[in-house]
Amino acid sequence: MRAVLYFLGCLSDLDIKWFVSSGRSKSLDPGEKLITAGEPISEVFFVMEGELSARIGSGGAQEVNRMHFGEFVGEVSFLDSRPPSTTVVAVTPAKLLAVSRERIEAHLEEDPEFGARFFRGIGILLSNRIRGLLQQVDASQDADLFSEEVAGELDPELLDSINLAGRRFELMADLFRSSHA
Repeated sequence: MRAVLYFLGCLSDLDIKWFVSSGRSKSLDPGEKLITAGEPISEVFFVMEGELSARIGSGGAQEVNRMHFGEFVGEVSFLDSRPPSTTVVAVTPAKLLAVSRERIEAHLEEDPEFGARFFRGIGILLSNRIRGLLQQVDASQDADLFSEEVAGELDPELLDSINLAGRRFELMADLFRSSHA
């Protein structure tokens, strides 16, 4: 769940409420595909329950990431409007909050301050993922995506926003459960 905290830490409580009220609940059974590599997607997703696998290669043969409670999925395709490069499959029964590209784009037009928070959050999330991938490539370093947190190398301001983001995700989960049950 920690990865989504980078994103949520940049948003406001009102932004969280907007996502939940603008989204829909989507359920997946184990083995069911959420995203197919090469096929356009029209939504982004928050994993509210369960576990997903991001896979690459012919028929999704190689797993490259596991996504758990709280992860944000589909943001890269949202940014560049290209089809995803991975296939995402449910490993366990999963429940997601799905928010359409169309609704997000309309909200970005209506509320430029939301746009600034939204894109900053995605930027921080993706920069963290890139750092983690670089660590995995360098076998001499710890491949833990969050080793910078442990080493205390993150900006203290970012750490404060991560703490706030934890509370925001709890708010999102509570709102999701009450409105998308």
